[in-house]
Amino acid sequence: MKKSFTTFLVCLLLIIFLSPVITTSKTGLSDKKSESTLRAPIGFLDNQKNAVSNVEFYTSNYGIFGLNYTYNKGGLFWPRNSGNQYLYAAGFWFGAQKFLPGETFPRKLVEVSYNPNNGKSWFIPGRIEDGDLSNQTDSNTYRAYFSSDFRKYSGVPFDVTDGPNWPLWINPDDLLSTGLYLGGYEPDISKRNKDNYPFGPAFVSGEDIFSTYKDTDLEQFDGGPGLREPLGYPLRLQVEQTIYTWGNDLLKDVVIIYYNIINFSQDTLYDCWFAPVYDVDIGKIPSPEAENDYTKLYNDDRTLNLVIAWSDTMTYEGDKEPDGIIGFSYLMTPSVDSNNFLRKDKKIFLVTEQLGIKTYKNWPIDEDYCGDIDRYAVLSSCTIDTIEGNGDMRLFFSTGPFNMLPGDSSKIALSIMFTTQDSIIGFQKFTTSKPDFTKIVELARYTQNFFYNNMVLGIDDEKKYDDDNLNIYPNPAVDLFNILSENSDIIEQIEIFNVLGEKIFVQNDILTSEYKLNTRNLQNGSYYIRIKSGNSTDTKLLQIAK
Repeated sequence: MKKSFTTFLVCLLLIIFLSPVITTSKTGLSDKKSESTLRAPIGFLDNQKNAVSNVEFYTSNYGIFGLNYTYNKGGLFWPRNSGNQYLYAAGFWFGAQKFLPGETFPRKLVEVSYNPNNGKSWFIPGRIEDGDLSNQTDSNTYRAYFSSDFRKYSGVPFDVTDGPNWPLWINPDDLLSTGLYLGGYEPDISKRNKDNYPFGPAFVSGEDIFSTYKDTDLEQFDGGPGLREPLGYPLRLQVEQTIYTWGNDLLKDVVIIYYNIINFSQDTLYDCWFAPVYDVDIGKIPSPEAENDYTKLYNDDRTLNLVIAWSDTMTYEGDKEPDGIIGFSYLMTPSVDSNNFLRKDKKIFLVTEQLGIKTYKNWPIDEDYCGDIDRYAVLSSCTIDTIEGNGDMRLFFSTGPFNMLPGDSSKIALSIMFTTQDSIIGFQKFTTSKPDFTKIVELARYTQNFFYNNMVLGIDDEKKYDDDNLNIYPNPAVDLFNILSENSDIIEQIEIFNVLGEKIFVQNDILTSEYKLNTRNLQNGSYYIRIKSGNSTDTKLLQIAK
């Protein structure tokens, strides 16, 4: 009976989170194919291509995204295998003001994970606690991890000799307190197992891609340590980056990049600014016509934090895939108090409480921002470009300012989205001053809603519940559900939380081994039930479907 219930719950969750296509695994690949997709790192600087998504891209373990680094070619295409290139490369800039000892005015510093002028990153794979310099003898520990190469139940790679287990794990203490829970990084590879994390590894999308990198090796900076160290570099930033992709539904055309940026220094970093930087090259390979790209900030709904890029040179040809539009959107930006310090009074902030886009800049290839002062000035300018012309364009859109105390984390999420043009014939409308971007706007809204309402930890069909002592049924529930302690432990307290981690119900002093709870006042959706019984606390996922 219990096994049948678990199977039913798993199938239901897969329908909810991955509808409409159901596959034999969460990656959208068969188990057999999943075991054959293991990627060996190509070296200390790892650069790999994703396997699950209609968006085809390369990504690295040092901050550069969308670049085929091995051949120095553009590395993001849509649809997969179409030859339609949209990005040459991407990364981010991070600006901050920092006081040096004995100085009364702060230095304005900007670090780059991608410099569109020379294609370099100032970051290297690894963790600051391992030392400032790179350890290039180890290509496995800080590789680019792809979830499609790991067993979902155990986090062990399909090839057990390949290297460490999956790096993101579920901490049951954080499951509810975090709200939007995307898993936590475990730096100790010996602890990446179910003995230390009974809830198992954290897998969220069809293919999660994780890397962690740092800014502490000044040899990687433009100008080297001789120039950069006297200026106050490095900021001592540790970055944990996760990319989420799906193989079905509308999300097959969406990539979400989630950054956890940690201040590992002993300095307070003031007036920080973050901006993704994109080198847009739209066209057919092998020779995309990069000089004909347009970019635009979507102003009709600023809560979407949406930037759109397109080209007027690609046309629909026969039965080939139609050419599309690429959209970039902030899903999550920092929220600050009245003194611009990161807010910590809540785990999740509404979009309207966040900083959002403050500066939008697009510029052609013959312009560049090289110095610290110039880069920081444009990041923090709070100006919106209104250039309507086309060219070989780069763009960024910054969020800020925010202050980071030592140990603070800035959590930032971005989406990259693709849709077809609203009409294939008459594509010239996309070069007018008021282009019609209906489809990309709808996809941006869908992605934003999904991010805040559905990106919670799913249950994989490999998970086992033989050691569970508490059962909730029916699940999904309509008007009521039952909680049963199968070992007759006394249930003391029940708490219900929504997917944002907000407590919406509590019942104390139950003092029975079976309890019936009315759910008529709960809306359809997902909820977490936290049950205290004896000396243990268990968390269950409940679905309401009326």
